[in-house]
Amino acid sequence: MFKQTFKFAIKSFRKSALMNYLNVIGLTFGLSIFFLTSLFIYQESTYEHDFTGHERIYQIGTSFYNMGPRAITSVNVPIMTSEMPEVKYTTVFTHSSNQEVHFEDETYTKQTVISADSLFFKVFDFDLIVGDRQTVLNEPNSVVISEQMANNIFGTTDLVGKTIRVGKNRECIIKGVSKSPKYKTQLNFDLLVSQVRRTNPSRGGWGTISSYVYVKVQPNVTVDQVNGQLDRLNEKYIYPLFIPDGSMSFSDWRSNEAYLGYFAESLASLRYESETETGLMPKANLNQTNTLLIVGIAALLISVINFINISTARASNRMKEVAIKRIMGSSRFLLVGQFMIEAFLTIGLASVLALAITELMVKIKPTLFGDFVEFSVLHSGQTMRAIVLLVVGITLLSGLYPAIYLSSGKIITILRSGSSKYSFSVFNAALLRKFATVVQFVFSIGLIGAVITMFMQIDFLRTRDIGYHSDNVIVIPNSFSLRNEKAAFKNELERISGIEQVSFISLVPSGLTKWDAPIELKDDNDRPFYHYNISADKSLLEAMDLTLLQGENFEESPYQITQRNYDESVGESKAIDTGSPKPILVNEAAVNALLIKDDPIGKRLQHYVIIGVVKDFVYTDLHGEIEPLVIEQKREPGIIDPILIKVTDKAAVMDQIETLWAGMAGKPLDYYMLNDNYERLVKTEEASFNTVFAFSIFAVLVSCIGLFGLAAFTVDQRIKEFGIRKVLGASITDIVKLFSGDFMKLIFIAFVISMPLTIYFLDAWLNNFSARIGIGYQVVLFTGILAITIAVTTVLLQSLKAGRLNPVDTLRNE
Repeated sequence: MFKQTFKFAIKSFRKSALMNYLNVIGLTFGLSIFFLTSLFIYQESTYEHDFTGHERIYQIGTSFYNMGPRAITSVNVPIMTSEMPEVKYTTVFTHSSNQEVHFEDETYTKQTVISADSLFFKVFDFDLIVGDRQTVLNEPNSVVISEQMANNIFGTTDLVGKTIRVGKNRECIIKGVSKSPKYKTQLNFDLLVSQVRRTNPSRGGWGTISSYVYVKVQPNVTVDQVNGQLDRLNEKYIYPLFIPDGSMSFSDWRSNEAYLGYFAESLASLRYESETETGLMPKANLNQTNTLLIVGIAALLISVINFINISTARASNRMKEVAIKRIMGSSRFLLVGQFMIEAFLTIGLASVLALAITELMVKIKPTLFGDFVEFSVLHSGQTMRAIVLLVVGITLLSGLYPAIYLSSGKIITILRSGSSKYSFSVFNAALLRKFATVVQFVFSIGLIGAVITMFMQIDFLRTRDIGYHSDNVIVIPNSFSLRNEKAAFKNELERISGIEQVSFISLVPSGLTKWDAPIELKDDNDRPFYHYNISADKSLLEAMDLTLLQGENFEESPYQITQRNYDESVGESKAIDTGSPKPILVNEAAVNALLIKDDPIGKRLQHYVIIGVVKDFVYTDLHGEIEPLVIEQKREPGIIDPILIKVTDKAAVMDQIETLWAGMAGKPLDYYMLNDNYERLVKTEEASFNTVFAFSIFAVLVSCIGLFGLAAFTVDQRIKEFGIRKVLGASITDIVKLFSGDFMKLIFIAFVISMPLTIYFLDAWLNNFSARIGIGYQVVLFTGILAITIAVTTVLLQSLKAGRLNPVDTLRNE
C-alpha cells in the first residue's frame, strides 16, 4: 500500500511541474540563506572546540592597578596555580604576530610565534601530523610548525630535524608539525617555540605583566571556586608586598584603585562577556550575529509560508483526484501520506540544491560575502545531523497542514460544489493564504527597510567628519629598525621637498581597538577622571590636521626637567623631577567629563596641566562614543613608535622615503596610508551590509515567487468571473484594477504592520553606533515605494492575463 502511495506521489509531483518548480526555487533560496547564516553562527560559537575539555580551560587575567583588567599577567602566576588542587595543568606563553623567521637564505616576515612552556599541549591539545604531543616541547628551542606554514613555505610536512632561526639569533630545531584546527581558535600560530618556565617567583615579577597564563581545571570545578582560590593566593603572595605594614585590610585593598591581583575567566566568557583588555580572543560581533540570525529566520519562514501558500492554492486542481481516490476506497491516512511524501520530495530536492549552493559559496568566497563563512556544510557530523533534522522539521512544519487540508475533502461536497472553497473543511485556506501573504511581506518589507537604513548609515559613516585629514598621511607602523637613528631620520625626511610634517606618535588612530585601557587621574577636587592616553611630538596637530580649539600647542622642544643635582658617583650633574606639571592637550570629551568647559586652560590634573583643547576626533571604533583623551608630549621617540608623514603628493616622494628608510633601517619599508585605518573599519560594516543585502534580495524574491504563484491560481479560480465581467462590459483596465486591488490591500496591511516593528529594531541597531543617522520619512517612503513596485511588478503579468481573457473561451461550456 505504501509503495502504491509513493508512486502516486511521484506522478502527482511530475504532473504539477510549474507549481512544484516555484516551490523548489522558493525553498532553495530560503534554505540557502538559512544554511549560510546558520553556518556563520555555528562557526562563531564553536571557538576552541578542538580542545578536549575546552569548557574547563580558563584564562588567568590581572587586575592591574587602576588600568583595568588585563589578559596578560605575571610569569609568577604558575607558581600560585601549582598550589591550587582545582588546577590540573597550567601553561604560560608569550605571543607575537610580527616576528621574522629565517630558513637557509630566506627571511619570512610577519610570522605569528608563540613561545610556550612544555605543558602547552596539556591545556591546548592540538593534533600533530608529525611529532609526539607529549614530549615535543620538552627541550628548549624546540619548534612545532603549523601545517599551513609547512605547506605554504616548505611545500612539505617532512621537516623534523631542520634548523630554523626565530628573530635575530634564536636557533631552533623543528620537532613537529601541527594539524590545522577544525574549529576557529584564538591561538592561530605559524611557529610554536618551547621555552623554560620560571620555577622560583621573582619579587619584582609580581608588579609586571608580560605573559599569557591558561589553566585546565579538574572536572566539576567552577570559575567561582578558581577565583576563590586565586583570592586566597593573592592575599598570601601579593598583599604583603604592597601593604607590608597591614595598614589596610586585604578586602579594603581589593576594592582600592591600586589593587593588583589575578582572576580567572572561561573561554566562552572571553568571547562574549569579558571586558578584559589585551586578550587574544576576538570579541564576538553580537550586532552582526543577531542581524544575520533575524535575516536567516526571516528567509526560512518566508520560504515555508510560500510553500504552504502554493500547496493549498493547488486544492482546486486536485478536487477530482481526491474525490476519485476516496470513491476507490483510499483512506484519509493514505492521502495524508501521499501529500506528505510529495512535500518531502519537494523539500528534499530544495535542500539538496540549497546545500550545493551553500557549499559553492563557501568554496569560491564571492566578493559579496568574503570570508563570511569558512566552514563547509560537511564540516562535522554535528552539522550533518542538524541539517537532516532541519529537513525533517521543515517537512512536518510546511507539509502537514497542506496534506491534512487536501485530504479533508468530502466526496459529495466536491462533486456537488466543484469549488475548493466549500469542498475542503480544515480551516479556511483562502483566509490562511491571505494571512500568509501578509506575514511574508511583513518580513520582506522589514528587510527592504533594513537594507535602505544600513546603506544610509554606511554612507553617513564614510562621508562624516572624523576630526582629522588622513588622505595624504603615510604611516610607518614600527620604527624599531631605526634604533637610535629616529631623530636623524625625521630630520632627513623634513628636508625632502613635498613632505610637510613628520611626527612620532605612541599609537596611531586605528578605529579598531582602544589604544589602551582607561587611566585614572584626579582633578583639583579629588574627583576621578578616566581617560585614554597617547604621547606625540609637537608636529602631531599639523600632521593630522587636528583642530586646536583653545590654548596653544606644545613648545618646539619637548618638556624638559630643569633642575639638576651633582652626582658624585658618576662625576656629573643629573636632571631630577621637580614636580613641575607636565603640559598636555585634551579633547572636547575630556573637557566635558571634567566639567571645565568654560575655562579649561591651566587646569591641573595631578602632575599635568592643560595647555590646549583639540576638537574631538575618531580614535577608537565606530560603535563607542568619543571618550576623554589626553595627549602628552614626547620627550623622545619610543622604541617602536609609529611615524606619521604628511605629504603633498605621495607619488612624488615615495621613492625618496623608501630609499632613505632602506639606507638607515637596512630593510624594505613597510607602510600604509592613514585613511586605510578608518576605511578598513567602514569596510567591516560594509561587509555585513553586503551580506544582509544579498540575503534580503533572495528573501524578497522568494516572497515574489509565492505572490506570483498565488496570483496565477487566483486567475484560474476566477476565470469564469472575469469572463462574465468582460461580457457585461468591463475593460481590461477594470479587470486589472479589480485583480491587483485585492493583492495591494494585502501589501498595504503588511506595510502598516511591518514599518513600526522595522523602525523599532533598526533604531536599536543604529544605537550601536556612536555617530548615527535618524530614521526619517525617507526610509518609510522609499520602503513603501519599493514594496509596492515589487508587488505590482510581480502580479502585473497575471493581471494582464486576467484582463485579456476571451469570454468565448472561458464561458463556452456554461
